[in-house]
Amino acid sequence: MIEFNASFFLQLVNFLILILILYLFLFKPILTNLNKRNEMIRSLKEDIERLSKRADRLVEDYNSNIANAKRESIEIINNAKAEAIEEQSRIIQEAKENFKDMVDEAKVQIQSETEKASLRLKQEVEPLSYFLAKRILGREVN
Repeated sequence: MIEFNASFFLQLVNFLILILILYLFLFKPILTNLNKRNEMIRSLKEDIERLSKRADRLVEDYNSNIANAKRESIEIINNAKAEAIEEQSRIIQEAKENFKDMVDEAKVQIQSETEKASLRLKQEVEPLSYFLAKRILGREVN
């Protein structure tokens, strides 16, 4: 059986004091550091999760902005093409009208020149033909 003498109680007290000292100077700081570390890890995990969600939102916003920019650029290009086609049609129509005006003006000028030439020719030919007729016939012609 176990004998309970003074050395047993002294050893028991020494053991309890050792446990208390170990608890105060070893276990408690280690547990405190482990708790701080666990709290820091939990905090970092929360930060990572929060930042990950924020990064996902930013990526979605970025992709959305890129899609919007592409749509806007396509719309701007299409509008510019439509405006260019309208401008081209307007310029072609204006050129056709100018050409038609030039042709009409040339026709009028040709007609005028033809009439002038005809009148001048008539004025030149009439005395000449009168003179030739008078010479050929040998008498005055009316």
